[in-house]
Parts: sequence; C-alpha cells; structure tokens
Amino acid sequence: MFLLTLMSEVTTGETTSACQHGDRYILGNREMTHQIDHHAVNLTTLIDSGSTLSSMDARDIEIKTHTNGSRWVYFNIPKDDHQAQMLRLVKPLKRYAWIQTHSGKPIKRPVIETAISLGPITTTTAFSLTERSAFNEKILLGKNTLDGIALIDPSNDYLLQHDCL
Repeated sequence: MFLLTLMSEVTTGETTSACQHGDRYILGNREMTHQIDHHAVNLTTLIDSGSTLSSMDARDIEIKTHTNGSRWVYFNIPKDDHQAQMLRLVKPLKRYAWIQTHSGKPIKRPVIETAISLGPITTTTAFSLTERSAFNEKILLGKNTLDGIALIDPSNDYLLQHDCL
C-alpha cells in the first residue's frame, strides 16, 4: 500500500505542485468547464468569490410537477461559448433563490444541483438558472462551489488548463 501511495505521489507530484496548494486547487479568474453531468461541454467559467451561489446559463426553463408531487426543471444549456448547439437537461428543483441583480432588484431563480468538471476538479454543486447569453462566461462559480476546494489568483486566467492538464 505504501509503495502504491508513493508511486502515485511521484507520478503526480509535478502536476500537483503547479496546480495545487495543499488540498486546494489554484484557479484563475476564468477557467473552462469541460463536463456537466455526463455531457461534454466547453464553457468559459467565471470564478467569483463575491457571489454566494453559482449560476449557469439556461434557456427555455420550464418547471413541471410530476404526478408524485416532485418538481423538475427542464432547461437547455449551450454546449460551448458559441451557443450554436444546446443540450436539454432535466433536474429536480432543489429550491428557489432570490438573487440580487446589478439593477438592484432581486429576482427569484430556480436552483438545481449537478456535477461539473473543470481541469482535474469534479464536484457536485448547486446552481441558480438564468440566461447568461449576454455574458462571455456561461457559468459563474460562487462561494458555495469554491469553499474548501479553491484558492483564486485573479491576475491569471485558465490556470487549471495550463498547469494541470
């Protein structure tokens, strides 16, 4: 067992030191999300420790109540930043969140939970759903996702892509 652990540290040691500090990954101001659930995507992601809740670009959002009383969210997400192809996702509605907008007026948004992967990180987290087509970043990762897994270097972009892959 010790040899397996030692060999694992030797083979990943250089990569780990470049993209991790202790047990946390070092993220830039922007990173790329490569997977949502089991779907391959290529979406620019804003790392925003000032936001409480992560947010995802979602279109055609519909909330349907099934016969057993459970509520599900049906929505489309872009496969990449060009937004030419969309994926249809269906997730259980976890709750609603009131989100403070730039205009100053809070908006009620549905919240789902899903798995995402960026660089070597795979995590399951909550996202509020809203259209982000006007933004360059289709995903925003907030404190609920970043706490405990990330340190942020806001002076750089795509650190996971350059240092970890």
